[in-house]
Amino acid sequence: MTDSRAAPPGLARLMVTLATPPRYRQCVLGDLEEAFHLRAARWSLDEARRWYWRQALRSVLPGLSTRLRKWEGDRETEIDLGEMRRKRRATWAEEWTMGGWIRHVRLAVRSLARKPGFALLAIVTLGLGIGANTAIFSVLYGSLLRPLPYSDVDRLVYLSDGHENFGGAGVDQTIPNLLDLREGSRLMQSSAMFTFTGGNLSTSEQPERVRVLLTSSELLSVLGVAPSLGRDLVPEDDLNGAERTVLISDALWRRSFGADPGVVGRTTIIDAAPVRIVGITPPGFSFPAAPDVFMTLQHVGGDYPRGNRNYNAVGRLAAGASVEALREELQGIFDGLVERYPDANGGGWYTWAAPIDEFVLGMNRRSLYLLSGAVVLVLLIACVNVANLLLVRSESRQRELAVRFALGAGRAGLVPHFISEGLVLSVLGGAIGVLAAIGGIDLLVALYGGSLARSEQIDLNGTVLFFSVGVSLIVGLVVGLVPLFRAQPQRLQASLKEGARGSSLRSSRLGRSLVMAEVALALVIVAGAGLLMNSMWRLQHVDLGLADTDEMLTFQLTLPEAKYEEGAPVVGFFDELSRELTSIPGVEAVGFVNRLPLLGGYNTRISVWGDPEREANFVSYRPVTPGYFDALGVPLLSGRWLDAAEYADGAESVLINETLARRLFAGADPIGQRIGSWVEGGMAVVGVVGDVKGGGPTRPAPPAFYFPFATFGGERAASAIVRTAGNPRALIPHVRQAVEQLDPQVPVYGIRTMEEVAVQRLGSRRFAMSLFGVFAGLALLLGAVGIYGVMSFSVTQRTRELGVRLALGASRGSVMRMVLSQSARLVGPGLALGLLLALAAARLLSSLLFEVSAVDPVTYLAVASVLAMVALGATFVPALRATRVDPLTSIRND
Repeated sequence: MTDSRAAPPGLARLMVTLATPPRYRQCVLGDLEEAFHLRAARWSLDEARRWYWRQALRSVLPGLSTRLRKWEGDRETEIDLGEMRRKRRATWAEEWTMGGWIRHVRLAVRSLARKPGFALLAIVTLGLGIGANTAIFSVLYGSLLRPLPYSDVDRLVYLSDGHENFGGAGVDQTIPNLLDLREGSRLMQSSAMFTFTGGNLSTSEQPERVRVLLTSSELLSVLGVAPSLGRDLVPEDDLNGAERTVLISDALWRRSFGADPGVVGRTTIIDAAPVRIVGITPPGFSFPAAPDVFMTLQHVGGDYPRGNRNYNAVGRLAAGASVEALREELQGIFDGLVERYPDANGGGWYTWAAPIDEFVLGMNRRSLYLLSGAVVLVLLIACVNVANLLLVRSESRQRELAVRFALGAGRAGLVPHFISEGLVLSVLGGAIGVLAAIGGIDLLVALYGGSLARSEQIDLNGTVLFFSVGVSLIVGLVVGLVPLFRAQPQRLQASLKEGARGSSLRSSRLGRSLVMAEVALALVIVAGAGLLMNSMWRLQHVDLGLADTDEMLTFQLTLPEAKYEEGAPVVGFFDELSRELTSIPGVEAVGFVNRLPLLGGYNTRISVWGDPEREANFVSYRPVTPGYFDALGVPLLSGRWLDAAEYADGAESVLINETLARRLFAGADPIGQRIGSWVEGGMAVVGVVGDVKGGGPTRPAPPAFYFPFATFGGERAASAIVRTAGNPRALIPHVRQAVEQLDPQVPVYGIRTMEEVAVQRLGSRRFAMSLFGVFAGLALLLGAVGIYGVMSFSVTQRTRELGVRLALGASRGSVMRMVLSQSARLVGPGLALGLLLALAAARLLSSLLFEVSAVDPVTYLAVASVLAMVALGATFVPALRATRVDPLTSIRND
């Protein structure tokens, strides 16, 4: 009988349990326990327990020795791995030294040289993007971002008037009002008045038309600028009747006086009158309209009508004052002037003060910022394109990169390799871009300089070059690192296992995403261009009230006051010039007016004589010569034309346009009515003519009246309209000759066709539309290249698959449809995303659109269709190549 206390040693049993695999554990423990009890019955209990301990140790020690050996091996492996890590860190440190970077750049150059087509495409793509950004940044910097050449710019303000019916501030002021505002203000330290005009500078036999700024003597001191040569204007120069003194610009000094220092103190002739040059403005000094001559206004002691709004002012704030506080103070003073002088200042007038940069930098800043955003999108598209090209190239180099990984180069070790390639491409692209930008900047200034503030300061300077270099380096880093995201050890090891099968059959998710982003960005730019082009088309079809603007030549001339007195001398000059021009073969009609249509005009307030309640404000008044309406092609709607006797005698008869007839007479017959307060008893309305746009194609026709040129003694500054039967520019030599025969000291300037006048009046809209169109073309081109590259690579990757399909009986049409559908799966989401982005960004274009909604569905549908067609065209060639795959050759090569 077995002793109940006869049990195997507990510790030994636990050792066996732990040393035995679970699936054998119960079997082994059961056999050992049975043998233990047999021995305990045959032998003594102690001997049976010793036997059990021996069996337990025999089962445990082999496992223990195995574990010991494995532990030793792991320790050695850990030591080896640590050594490898130390070696790898040393290698990485060596790779990131200057010598390592130079070696990688050399390798990158050699690698790119083996694929010249790929390298050229990538460099040109980046060159287009960087060049466009450099050119636009040069315009943005020169026009808006370059610091203004004044002292304490934040304390300078621009003073103007505004009217509740005129659309805001920016209207000219009057000298008496400005003097009262200056005297009453405690928040304005100083101020200077000015107005723009022109003059005929006689420095040689051929006079030169120069830009003149009539200004009070305080201008430069208010701006905190000192002349570079000579002296500034002083209060004594500003006295009415004092000797006329001028400052000339550095540019005029160099251009017309040969940079002669002796010109200071010398007398020259402007408008046939002597003026003394007392100083030269410093180089780089600029003021709006870039005046050549700063001439004393001589307002002190003069008698100026309070209602004559032809002047503005610039002021300097007192220390601690703000623009808002000054604005409130000046308006309080102006309210008192309204009460004292209601005829000149009442009826909705107010005064205004704004920071000086709003005046100096003009109204085109929104267009420039929008164009900067568009050109950044172009650069992003270029970067996406090159990144995709590098991705395609990295797919074909999977085995090379896998070997690098196998030899111990981790992902960090590949960073210099990829960055070097990106930097080589971007630096070369940046060099091409800078060269392209040099010509682009000159072209932009030549075409749109008149629409840009400070266009004379737009150039390729150090700041612009620094920007271009910075953009190139950033682009190089971005496009260089993108392929690194695909260089994962698992993928590279898989590519080694695929062996001779060539490129991986995996499609690049990153590449597809980049194409979608490229399509979306392209659609944003093209949609903006589409909206602007639609708007421009509508502008070009606006009824200007003129007939055949491409058959009209216009020019301007100004008779010097010192030589031509008002009255017969002025009227006689223009009558004689009209006869000379009319005698030229091909000339059909010639007319003169104080200011060309579409260029604004001089305005007044007018009412029905004897009924002051029926009045109109901002009425354009235009003295005209007999051939004016024939030259413009303006129709007579009712009544009669002015006759020859009225033109000759300056009779008190007028023509009014349709808008003024509606305002004053509200549908009643205006013929025979009398208007105005200039002449006792008013001026008789003898006819109503058609409306003509006054301030440009985007503005409604203003109310206007026309009277004979001779009525008030004529206008020394006049604009001519010459209607021709042929090319109007062919008349330019004849025009110059006719004027020179009458007076060789009167220069002809502003020569252009009326069509060019209309186009130039579009200003920032034309500038934005033209450049948006260029950028849209670039975006379409780059988008097509990107889609073509991805689809071409996809077809190359799937050559074996396509061969198998064709071998199994698939038609070539189905293969083409499959490739095209793959492209559609890339382009479709990109178009959807692009439409959402374009709709979100369209509001920024609203101020530049004309009669076109920012969410115009027709434009967006057309743009999406164009992009889809471009994508289809870019996919067609790879799809056609896919249908020509030889099944046997592709399978055999695989």
